[in-house]
Amino acid sequence: MKRVLLPILVMFWLTGCTLKPDSASSALEAYYRTLPDTVLPDAGPGQPLPSEQSVVTEILVGSCFNEEAEASEVMQLIAREEADLFLMLGDNVYGDMDGRAYINNDPDLKELRQSFADLAARRDFQSVRATTPMMVAWDDHDYGANDSGAGFAFKTLAERIHEHFWGLSDQDAGKRPGTYYARHFGPEGQRVQVIMLDTRFFRSDLKPTDAWGASGKERYISAPDNMYQDMLGPAQWAWLLAFLANSRAR
Repeated sequence: MKRVLLPILVMFWLTGCTLKPDSASSALEAYYRTLPDTVLPDAGPGQPLPSEQSVVTEILVGSCFNEEAEASEVMQLIAREEADLFLMLGDNVYGDMDGRAYINNDPDLKELRQSFADLAARRDFQSVRATTPMMVAWDDHDYGANDSGAGFAFKTLAERIHEHFWGLSDQDAGKRPGTYYARHFGPEGQRVQVIMLDTRFFRSDLKPTDAWGASGKERYISAPDNMYQDMLGPAQWAWLLAFLANSRAR
């Protein structure tokens, strides 16, 4: 994986200057726009999704795949199944970890990119790609930061990595913030609707506990002072409501 540096922000840090949050965010976004697709991992060609008129009867579901583990019997089993669709529902790689240590402070998301590159290189994964159509959602470890949400500073690059890897860049999911999308399969009376929501990009940040490990307060605590905690965000909620109101899966 080609190493990419962050010259814009590094220049400010080395000279002792302080960027305001908005300025830092703008500089980061400007930098991300300069990155070519060649620095992003790619899953390679896969089976196309079933057509809108295809009858879908067997759907496989999986999550939490360690791309650094030995050859997976589960992946090999999935590749042998004659399924219509395989849903990878998050933590499809563990791209925020190096060994046992979490890495949440790298603007280039090198570990995340390397994790996806490692996944793409696995023969068991290649076998699944070659045999089974796939739809994907992400969770925190393939988002780029453990338990993170809307406050993750590098989420724009994480989204681009995700959408490029899975071939979503030119689809509806790649034309708006967040990675949510939906598909219909089958004729009327045999129709299946799959909605892949994004519960990371817009999610309210969690409130860290004030008593780590205490019963009921192990890692995070409720935030009664903030009644506006959110999971999907206004834009995704509006999209979901409109989609369901016009759903053909009836």
